[in-house]
Amino acid sequence: MLLLLGLLLTVLPDAMAKNSNNNKTNKSKPVPSLQALVPSIDKATPSDLAKLKLQGTVHDSYNPELIAIPRSDSVSAYEAGRKLYDKGDYARALTAFEIAAATAKRYGAEDSRYKAAKAAMASTATKLTLRKILGYDTDNRNPKALTGKVISVYPPSTAWLGGLMKDDQILSAVQNKAKSSIQLTVERRGKRYALNLGLRSRSGAGLGENKTPVPAMPGKINHPELLGRAEKQLGLYDCVLMLDCSGSMGDRIISSKDRQGVELTRWGWCRKEMLGFYQRGQGYFPEGITLVPFANKFAIINEARTDAIQNLFNQLSPVGGTNMAQPLNFLFDDYFARKARNRGRIKPLIIAILSDGEGNAHVLRQLIIKTTQRMQYPKEILITFLAVDASDEGRPVIEALDNNLVQAGARYDIVDSRTFEELKQYGLLKMVVAALLEQQVEKD
Repeated sequence: MLLLLGLLLTVLPDAMAKNSNNNKTNKSKPVPSLQALVPSIDKATPSDLAKLKLQGTVHDSYNPELIAIPRSDSVSAYEAGRKLYDKGDYARALTAFEIAAATAKRYGAEDSRYKAAKAAMASTATKLTLRKILGYDTDNRNPKALTGKVISVYPPSTAWLGGLMKDDQILSAVQNKAKSSIQLTVERRGKRYALNLGLRSRSGAGLGENKTPVPAMPGKINHPELLGRAEKQLGLYDCVLMLDCSGSMGDRIISSKDRQGVELTRWGWCRKEMLGFYQRGQGYFPEGITLVPFANKFAIINEARTDAIQNLFNQLSPVGGTNMAQPLNFLFDDYFARKARNRGRIKPLIIAILSDGEGNAHVLRQLIIKTTQRMQYPKEILITFLAVDASDEGRPVIEALDNNLVQAGARYDIVDSRTFEELKQYGLLKMVVAALLEQQVEKD
């Protein structure tokens, strides 16, 4: 099955664009919304597991311009901040310097690493205009202006998530009365569109003011005691475990051994965790869970229990590329089809994705935003990305989906993401529970 990309753009008639200055009636009509590329797949039913061979290749669409911000030590975060600063991405540069300062603070206020990070924060803050916060730059020489021809869009910013592209012409920018969002009128290839971008304000800044909202740093689990208490909430959901079967999942986990001293691969680690997940949580899933192995192809295994999990790992070996957009799109369409058939009387859906990398994850941005528009309440569908010994490649996109989805136009925040450190510490079951309780477990 091929991943097809298309622009779902309802265009403004050329006549309206040409006569907008003279036609009062046309002026009152709303401008259609700008949307990013939307992935779609054919509706063929996927093969069952016994007939599936996860093999072949896909070209993972990593963006080489993406720079991850390490959180392990101050020096790495600081160096990432310098690279982002040099690129002109001052919003993420400031976040990197904040992380560097927070990490180095334990060494004392006189430590050179702490001082360097604080100085970099001060320098970056002076360059943090509102359009940089939104995640783009234009040829307008007024740094406070949001209009002009777009010369840069910084992934994975709010503007990038919302679909703004290089060479778009921003004709106007209007901030709402609550100062919580800005609507841009964008011209692309002679057509006009509207793009509404939300602001997560730390200072209550207004349009054109010197003070601007600063991106929030991703949260961590601050209340692990809630995870055990809330396990029974899993019984309210249909649960899907998506397993990355790409070739790199067969790699050894760096510096990791099991209790018997045997080195583990990512594949072997997932096997242990998925078996443990069902054995511990089977009481919440009397009809079993859904398994979705995926690489460049995918399969759907319904009503899976321990035997099905064991068979999955016995029958498949990690090989091929990574394409998680296809199975996600299939799961979304299947959910809403079942909901329509049963007049809404179905359980909500939680999807946990075990993967060592994000592959073409940036393609998911508009697919997920589009899905939220079909939802009727906030936790109808939840997705949690669980990193299995993942590299930093692609992580910025997942973090953006986790933290900036609503600001980019989603109706609800339905994405959670967890690092491998958290996954090892708490286990798969509790990380799925964490997706249900994201706000509660991450609050200070």
